[in-house]
Amino acid sequence: MPDANISVASNLADNSDTPTFRSLLGPNDLGDFRARIHAKMPLLVRGARGKYADLFSWSSLTDVLNLGVGPSSSLKLNLDGRFIPVDNHREVHAALKQGATLIVENVDRLDKNLARFLDRLSGETHTPTRFNLYASPTGKQGYKIHYDTHDVFVLQIEGQKDWFVFPSTIEQPLYFQKRHSVTPPPLDKPELTCTLKKGDLLYIPKGHWHYAVASSEPSLHLTLGFFIRTGIDLLAWIVDELRDTVSVRAELPLRLGTGLTGLPEQRAAFDDAIPPLVDAVTSVLTDPTLAERFWKHGLVSAKNRQPYSLPSQIVTLPAGEAPEHFVRHPHPYSLDRTSEGNSVLTVCGQSYEISEVIAGAVSLIFSRDIVSKMDLLSAAPALEWEAIWPIVRELMQDGVLRELPFSGTPDA
Repeated sequence: MPDANISVASNLADNSDTPTFRSLLGPNDLGDFRARIHAKMPLLVRGARGKYADLFSWSSLTDVLNLGVGPSSSLKLNLDGRFIPVDNHREVHAALKQGATLIVENVDRLDKNLARFLDRLSGETHTPTRFNLYASPTGKQGYKIHYDTHDVFVLQIEGQKDWFVFPSTIEQPLYFQKRHSVTPPPLDKPELTCTLKKGDLLYIPKGHWHYAVASSEPSLHLTLGFFIRTGIDLLAWIVDELRDTVSVRAELPLRLGTGLTGLPEQRAAFDDAIPPLVDAVTSVLTDPTLAERFWKHGLVSAKNRQPYSLPSQIVTLPAGEAPEHFVRHPHPYSLDRTSEGNSVLTVCGQSYEISEVIAGAVSLIFSRDIVSKMDLLSAAPALEWEAIWPIVRELMQDGVLRELPFSGTPDA
């Protein structure tokens, strides 16, 4: 493998001030990654053994299994390329003893550290993400050779695993498309082979075939799925945007007869219906604010990984009993001024109308992880706490803000 595909990173835990995506890439320049590597070739990033120590561990997996997930659709066991059905923990134990790989999909829904990590990452990149987990016994291969329809970052948490990555055989694959590539490239011509050790990271572009085998000890790794939006996503959004346009909603001409050939007048009527559709789509594609509107759609459709915050969601506190400090998870958001001089806050799929006098306090909330009641009063000096508290309470009830202290340690 060329040296350009290997780099050495430091401890992730030692870089709390570094943006999450940059901390994953280690010493690699972000611009170089986007221009030279992303979607083109795999990348191996060597890391310190403790790089992911504060993120996940065997102990974390034990908690997930004991407290968060029993045999369910998110927990799978794969042995020699086939899935083993399990109904209880004894069957899980038996499958593991046979050498099955344990898989927990969307494990970030079951572990608060992983959820916070992905909240930060999605906030930085405006891209949907998820974590799947794989625990493999020594010498065992989980999935057979395959490719993913999204970019993957493999984080080696414990143990080590041998990886084999091959070129793509279909460009820019989608999960739902008419034709998939089913024949892998020659297995004697990998584009990258490596052994991931504790703290290492491997980037695999979508469409690149790969498989992995746990080597000299049991392996625990996370796969970070990176779902960058595509042209198909943009066009699907445009279709939704045009649902209020009469010419797009209009029925196409009624067709009579059999077979694929139609009467000339029927074909002419169909052809006449196309230009209004072209005009409608073109009007959106050529809108100077297209990028901002599409990005805003991403914020509106974003989901809150940790939507519950009790008891604030079942108790309506008056302003006089409000907490003194609040903690915010780093969700992507936007705060946009309207033509009337007010603002609209968009976060976690919700939109909130914000008056001009309170916009400073709301902006402060989203500029830091922890904010106090006194901070908010200072940001809106013309207001009393009773005027600020309603929006703060609403954000708490929607799971955007939480009272401090709360269960866990905030990201400071």
